[in-house]
Amino acid sequence: SDVCSSDLLTRDTPNVSHEFSSNLRVGTGGSEFEEGLEAARLALSSDVNAGFRRPEAALWLLFLSDEDDASARPVDTYARFFESLVQDRGPLGLYITSVSSDPLAPCPQSTAPGYRYRALSQRTGAGTLNLCTFGWDTSLQGAPPSSLGRQTTFMLSTPPLANTVRVYIDGVARPSSSGGQLNWTLDGNSIQIG
Repeated sequence: SDVCSSDLLTRDTPNVSHEFSSNLRVGTGGSEFEEGLEAARLALSSDVNAGFRRPEAALWLLFLSDEDDASARPVDTYARFFESLVQDRGPLGLYITSVSSDPLAPCPQSTAPGYRYRALSQRTGAGTLNLCTFGWDTSLQGAPPSSLGRQTTFMLSTPPLANTVRVYIDGVARPSSSGGQLNWTLDGNSIQIG
């Protein structure tokens, strides 16, 4: 079927590359001015999407465009807005990846280099990918979740009482500090998984 069976895709979704592709509307029938940064800001600040983003979750934005962003606000304004959404997570909470034409290597698939998308991506260190050499099968393998990394530190609001912490990973109780890959230690008011 060419219709995705679910709107929510995860790394465990069978044939995720095909499912993702079937969810996309491809074409050039919209506005001649692409405003991806503004669209992302509106989507993340809209009451329509309330509850879409968990406050404790990292935020990964992926901009795919064959031309530069034409949003009205300066790139720095968008950067500050996106950073404000993850301020409690620190520098590891925000990843912005752009897939656009490289200004140093223009290509026929692109109308113009994605200067603004690339500037925003470089600010978070998540990187830029060249639209002209991009392939869904391989290009995102170095992007989140691997660049997001596995979260290994979980902050608690206050230090817990001794012997009151239980850690479950994928529904399985995990022992503390006895070695192994998915064991944990308590360090003040944080739990370290490792």
